[in-house]
Amino acid sequence: MRLATRVSGAIAALVALLALGFSAAGVQAASNPPPPDHGCFWGSEINVNTANLGFPNGTITNYWYNKFTLPAGAKVVFHGKYPQARYMSFNSYYSVPNDPTQRGIVSDALYDAQIAPDTGSDNPFVPGAKRTPDKNHRAWTVTVRGDQPPADPSQREPNTLYAGTLPAGQDQPVEILYRVYTSDKNADIAGDGGVPQATLVMGDGTELTGQAACDAVHVSTGPPVPNTFPLPAYLQLTHLPAVPALGRPGSSPQAPAVNPGKWYRPINQCHFQDPFFEAAGYPAPACPNTPALTQWPTKDNAYIASYVDRSFGPAAGGHNVAVVTGKMPTTPATYRNNPSFAAGKQLRFWGICSNESLVTTKATVDDGCAYDEQIPVDAQGNYKIVVSIPADRPSNATEKCGVTWLNWGEGDGAQAPYTRPTAGLLIIRNLIPDPSFAEAAQNVPAPGLPAQVAATMGPYMPSVTYQSPAQFEGAGC
Repeated sequence: MRLATRVSGAIAALVALLALGFSAAGVQAASNPPPPDHGCFWGSEINVNTANLGFPNGTITNYWYNKFTLPAGAKVVFHGKYPQARYMSFNSYYSVPNDPTQRGIVSDALYDAQIAPDTGSDNPFVPGAKRTPDKNHRAWTVTVRGDQPPADPSQREPNTLYAGTLPAGQDQPVEILYRVYTSDKNADIAGDGGVPQATLVMGDGTELTGQAACDAVHVSTGPPVPNTFPLPAYLQLTHLPAVPALGRPGSSPQAPAVNPGKWYRPINQCHFQDPFFEAAGYPAPACPNTPALTQWPTKDNAYIASYVDRSFGPAAGGHNVAVVTGKMPTTPATYRNNPSFAAGKQLRFWGICSNESLVTTKATVDDGCAYDEQIPVDAQGNYKIVVSIPADRPSNATEKCGVTWLNWGEGDGAQAPYTRPTAGLLIIRNLIPDPSFAEAAQNVPAPGLPAQVAATMGPYMPSVTYQSPAQFEGAGC
């Protein structure tokens, strides 16, 4: 009993310390140019090459950030153009006061199909719509208010993002990310739509634009501050003690990775600890199940994550490959300037990225991500992805052989001498599921443990196994 009490107390202390969060198939890697100058209201684009934080989705998605203070009664009116792309959205965020570990939590969101076009324009994101209307007929207007989102969604005003987090009548701190996913071929990274231009409308009706508007609301263009695990906390999580009397084997050298791999759906920053405790034979800590995912997520996405380690498998020295297989949900094809926005698809977007760890929240820079249109599938819609370091890439891990290859990257990113070069983290995104797609990650119930992920996603939950490069090559092309 005394041992159990000591272990329980140590775990409780660790849980308190760790109140932190996470925030191919004929289509070539994105090489879209940047958009024209976007003025003072937005910073430079955020992607894996420019600000590698919050587990960015490679270079195929781009983000623009701003932070400002909206005076009581004021609003910001954005004018923009629908991009030639797969998806665009606004997300507003809040941080928990006096708790720097809980920031980048979505407070409200508005995505492309929810934004009505201006008079005389068309929305190319409505299922079945023409995707390539004239660039002069793609205009929209979105208003950012300092109010909290209505409890009743039917009370929302059209084309309105409710970015307020404090009671009404106060100046409101606002943080916004504008996103564009997978611009069409030959379009720039903003899908040739530019970034939204802002007009500040004060409570008395006064309108300000340009630098005057930016000065009035004290715009800061970021990038946002990432939520990372302190190294001591990470080391505690990866070295949980063995307690034979309680049947706890403790952390293995690969923890939290296990073989075969397991998938978790993170709900909030507390639940990021679940894989570490379960891999060491402990029950997952008691955590609230209120959605409050950090790492500046997209509200329209649900994420599943699996820790991996290439020391699993028969090859010595960590020279193994992770083989990820599963069924690909159907998604609308857009990259080749497809003329219409296909209806009846299971997801708007599916993507996978190889990442470091919560110590850095970095994604692998080169060839670390792939999305649905880049991933070959067989006649049944199944895919095969190999994750390895470049030196261990099997010769048949090619599109010609029906295999997608991802670069493993540099390991977990922890500083020397604690870094683990064989460790990694895979994250999969499911964006905007069709209501009929019951297997979407969005439908995994809290707390999002592996059994719940498997029961919900079925064949759409990937398997993760390990082989040596020679074993994989033995299967041929």
